[in-house]
Amino acid sequence: MSDHDGENHDVRYEEEDINERSTFWFGFWILAVMVGVSFLVKPLYNLLVARGVETQAPAAYAADADPEALRPPLPRLQTLPEVDLAEFRAQEDAILGSYAWVEKDRGVVRIPVEEAMRIVAERGLPTFSTPSDDAESEEEAP
Repeated sequence: MSDHDGENHDVRYEEEDINERSTFWFGFWILAVMVGVSFLVKPLYNLLVARGVETQAPAAYAADADPEALRPPLPRLQTLPEVDLAEFRAQEDAILGSYAWVEKDRGVVRIPVEEAMRIVAERGLPTFSTPSDDAESEEEAP
């Protein structure tokens, strides 16, 4: 028949296994060197950090600032719009319900709304001449 003995002589492979003992010791020594280096580097790191802190300029500090200066610029978001509206209405009511000079040199004052309504009810609305009435009266005058 055939003269094959079940082996293929053209195929080659490593007939010996790796040496487990030398592989184990190689890994052990790599690990030992890593641990040793870390124990040597840690004190060196601490020394360099301490030296850097000593030579470093003192840290800058922020002076106590005006709280208003730290607020964002206008317009600001309303955090409590109900409170803002109540404050605005209170200011408006204070203006509408008080006496004050508007233009003192011309004699213009601000009076409360209720007082103004009472005066208008008693005296009626004032009448003003229109510019066209003034122009006609000037033409008739000469």
